[in-house]
Formats: sequence, C-alpha cells, structure tokens
Amino acid sequence: MMIFDASSRDNCELKDKIQYSLQSLTLMNNPEFIEAANFLSKSIEKKSLNTNDKIIYLYRTVTGRTPNK
Repeated sequence: MMIFDASSRDNCELKDKIQYSLQSLTLMNNPEFIEAANFLSKSIEKKSLNTNDKIIYLYRTVTGRTPNK
C-alpha cells in the first residue's frame, strides 16, 4: 500500500492528497495491465456473442458481478 500512499488500516487517518492521475497512468502503462487487456480482448473475439452480450461478459469477467441497467 506504500505505492498509493495509503494510511494504516488500523485506524482512520486523514490521507495527504496525491497525484491520482499519475497513478492511473502508471498502472495503465504497466506491461502486466497491457498484457491482461490484450488477453481479455482476444478471449472476447473468440466468443460468438452480439455486442450487448460481449459488454455484459466483459463486465462480469472484470468485476465479478452482473451489471445493473
């Protein structure tokens, strides 16, 4: 949790503001995330689903729950 400047989970501390956009860019450009995104896109290409079903499948795969409409 040091990467995200997180406070201890033992108590509730006021956390200093940090650069969330920099963290997002770092994670998005991380080779592991790029590889996972490529794997996910290739796995959905193999399925013969319509666009709506593909979106639902991807949402369930990534979040582990059914999307709300």
